[in-house]
Amino acid sequence: IQPDRETRTIIPPINPEISDFFSSEDIRSRLRMSPTMTGEGSGIRVSFELEISGIDNRPTRLAIYKDYPIRSEDELQGQLPYISLWPNLPNESRWSTYYLAVQESKERANSSYAFSVEMPTQDSRDCVLDGDLGTIYRVWQSSEHPDTLSLVDKRGDHLGIIPIITPQVSAGRSGKWTIGVDFGTSFTNLHVAKAGARERLELSVLTLNITKTAEDFDTNKDFFVPLVMTAPPDGTNPPMATLLTVRGASEGESTPDFITKSRVYVPSLDERSFNDFVISDIKWTKPKYLDAFLTALINMVSAHAAKNDVSEITWKASYPTAFAESEVSRYKNAWERALKAAARLSSIRQKLGADGSASSAFQTESIAFAQYFADELGEQLVYTTCLDVGGGTSDISIWKDMTLVHQLSI
Repeated sequence: IQPDRETRTIIPPINPEISDFFSSEDIRSRLRMSPTMTGEGSGIRVSFELEISGIDNRPTRLAIYKDYPIRSEDELQGQLPYISLWPNLPNESRWSTYYLAVQESKERANSSYAFSVEMPTQDSRDCVLDGDLGTIYRVWQSSEHPDTLSLVDKRGDHLGIIPIITPQVSAGRSGKWTIGVDFGTSFTNLHVAKAGARERLELSVLTLNITKTAEDFDTNKDFFVPLVMTAPPDGTNPPMATLLTVRGASEGESTPDFITKSRVYVPSLDERSFNDFVISDIKWTKPKYLDAFLTALINMVSAHAAKNDVSEITWKASYPTAFAESEVSRYKNAWERALKAAARLSSIRQKLGADGSASSAFQTESIAFAQYFADELGEQLVYTTCLDVGGGTSDISIWKDMTLVHQLSI
């Protein structure tokens, strides 16, 4: 494929049933593709090594091969489709739900793409997001990590396979994490306490782009899980934007499902205004979007934790001092619903606060901001006023001899 490029991609012409006998790692280690000469000129030799018992039960490797001439009529015509997987974690990790997004034409018979992907696992179910100009994004949801992808052409004929290699889990690193969430109107900050240390959480989102297209960044942020939570080219770790996208999904009254109907949105650095499908002011808008954003945030942090073999996460969060009692209750209920939804995707134990109570899980932004200076920076709040300037409110706390005198929001 990709005949217009100097380096071509060769799809291994292997029957997908091979995945019933070999893992993707086995396939990659046994499969060889090398240049050769055929009766029709230059070609590719595809060989696959098998281990047989051999003489006197001495294991022997036998290579089965076939030579294919390179012919222009065998080049797949059409665009390379976007294919991406989240999260790229092994089945034996603490994760249990996987999503595969595949770009397709609405009408396969008239597809502008070089190939499509068959149902990745036996229990997969799909959902369709509407794209632009006759394009859709089919999102497959599975209980197992897809080991190999079976590729088909416009007629539905098999072309070959793509084996997917999964990363290793960092076993035994840190059993329990405490995540602190500064949930702001414009930006959300994440901190983690683990193994006696506290630090900013640098979130790895574990998105694997299986194909490489020029539109990957935009497609990830519009229709799937972003490759990065922030977009600066200098490698810094600024806070993530408090934004949600519902692009491609139909509007409903219930909370939009994670990935198939809503995702965290990462804006481009030059993005000055947002389309209608990007939801902002999430703390102050419809409860369903608050639930959806918290669910997405918890799931992405939990996948990052699963990669590090974390068994339990305790969540703590701040809220605006301006919240009325009813709004605090709504906020707490939203967290409880989001944690319940996240429990369906992994076996990580999710806790809200040290004892599950609102008093141990939540703190006003004015007090949380002051506690950071006292606990992390060692500041003595003797005669001190702390001002947290946010995107929606500014929260103020006044302290005397390390005791809170007054707090308010503007």
